Amino acid sequence: MMHLPLPYHVAIERLTFGISVFHAFRHQWWKAAEDVLQECGKPEADLQAEWKVQVKAQTKPLPRQSRNAGKDAVEELIQLRETRDGLKKRQRDYDTLIEAENTPADKYKRQKQN
Repeated sequence: MMHLPLPYHVAIERLTFGISVFHAFRHQWWKAAEDVLQECGKPEADLQAEWKVQVKAQTKPLPRQSRNAGKDAVEELIQLRETRDGLKKRQRDYDTLIEAENTPADKYKRQKQN
């Protein structure tokens, strides 16, 4: 559906209506904000100071990273995975060795030695 442009007088009427609604609600919003400030029991100056500290903390620049930081992180991850896989294999080997030592024949040999 194609929207035709509004006639000038209709656009002005709608804009005027929108501005009047904004002004009415702005006053109510401001009053509600003042009520909340009074209920919280803190002086407005303290709240403004906290706000400035928060804005400063949240908008400070991020620390710079080296050009190869991502590549280095991926390489470290690959190395850690390889180490993990090697340790898992070593654990399986030890488990196999322990199971082999617990065969009935091995138990009998150990009993004879003691």
